[in-house]
Amino acid sequence: MIMKQLYGTTSQMSGNAEIKIMKNNNNSKEIGKLGWISVLGGMKVEMAESSIYLNSISFIGINLSPLLNAKGLIHIIAYNSEQKLLNCTFQNIIIEGAGGNAIRIMNSESNLITATISNCQFANINSVGDSNGQGGSAIFAQLKDQSSLIIEDSSQFYRCIVDKGNGGAIYIDIDFTSEFEFKISDALIQECEAKVNSSSSSPTGYGGGIFLTGSGDYDPSSKRLDLKGMKIFNNIADKSGQSLYVVMAKLAEWCQYGIAGEYVKGNYSDGISNKNELQGIPESPISFNSYSSLQINQQQKYLEYYWNTEINCIDLTGKTEQECECIDNDPRSDICIPQIDCTDVTGKTQQECECIDNDPRIDICQSQIECTDLTGKTKQECPCLNNDIRYECQKACVPSQLDSVTDQCPCFSYNDPRAACQTIIMPSEDTPIDESSPCLVMNDPRAACQTIIMPSEDTPIDESSPCLVMNDPRAACQTIIMPS
Repeated sequence: MIMKQLYGTTSQMSGNAEIKIMKNNNNSKEIGKLGWISVLGGMKVEMAESSIYLNSISFIGINLSPLLNAKGLIHIIAYNSEQKLLNCTFQNIIIEGAGGNAIRIMNSESNLITATISNCQFANINSVGDSNGQGGSAIFAQLKDQSSLIIEDSSQFYRCIVDKGNGGAIYIDIDFTSEFEFKISDALIQECEAKVNSSSSSPTGYGGGIFLTGSGDYDPSSKRLDLKGMKIFNNIADKSGQSLYVVMAKLAEWCQYGIAGEYVKGNYSDGISNKNELQGIPESPISFNSYSSLQINQQQKYLEYYWNTEINCIDLTGKTEQECECIDNDPRSDICIPQIDCTDVTGKTQQECECIDNDPRIDICQSQIECTDLTGKTKQECPCLNNDIRYECQKACVPSQLDSVTDQCPCFSYNDPRAACQTIIMPSEDTPIDESSPCLVMNDPRAACQTIIMPSEDTPIDESSPCLVMNDPRAACQTIIMPS
């Protein structure tokens, strides 16, 4: 048993731990020994936030017979962990009983797991599918949220055979709605087989090399599912998909993404390879597992059909935008939003029709106004600034005796309390008449300033008291009689 324990304590180590088993190119260490690790009944690795790194390790001549459930020779139950296998060999392995795989990666609880298989050899591996027909004699992997499996660097799968199951060499189960990644960048799958279980109600015998399935709708533009580096040769399936069988709802969309099935076909050659090399059915795993062989045969397709068959776009119902472009009056209102006529923009939003010159929608399409020169601009066009000379931007001026006279608050015509604004003082009878206090036009109380005296009926008419224009009480001055 290997435990992730902090040295000298009984506590578990926090963070990532790492296990490395390395041959280090020293072959003399193997003389007289079975190998670096002797495994009886398989290796189980259950870990959290840890890494396992196997370099140049060979697993040869092993028989594994699980009694109750399918197991892996390397059985990984991972929680936020990383696995790397480099230059490893799995050869002459027999897995019977309840079935299993050389490598079994379980991730049923949607935990992060990253696995890389680099330049590894899987040869002459025979296993039995589990009770649900899940095979993959070399690799079984569940890929959930943020999990990935990369097979690269000239890895080989040769004569990997599953009896009573699907996926001769590899079985992959994916949550297509998650941020998974499954890529084969460089791998040869040769002479692998998937054999049928005639007594099982579950479909078996599909995918001689790879069986790929998953739930949810896959988005091809994510490019998370990429088999460009898959090389297939002489694989066999009792039912369908000699090298690859795919069960997924968005099968057509995946096959049609890119150029001529580039993310699906690997070294498959259109018009030369047998069409039954790559097959699949556009259904969910639940539907597939409930179908009879006849129903599957009626609905499955050669994958080449999806990227080489011209799609009939007369009836657009159920077609994707990639299959048939949007047209006028398109019935697919969920993906083909009608184009809006912006000749008349009245009542249209800015999202529907962009703003134009002299746009009548002044509430949403105000043109950009240059506010360097504020002359003639309203405060709606250019907001008020400090010391703004525009009248509507001047603050209300209610001065006190101590306030200064400024451009923002000039002198009032009347009653300004500031000394600098008092040019004319209201005189009394004794106020001397001089330059600072000349006679007022009206109501000056000083005798010398009263040039016209309000006459009575007896006041004589002369140069000092001529007739008044109105209301003169003297009879000689009343040219117009006040009517009753």
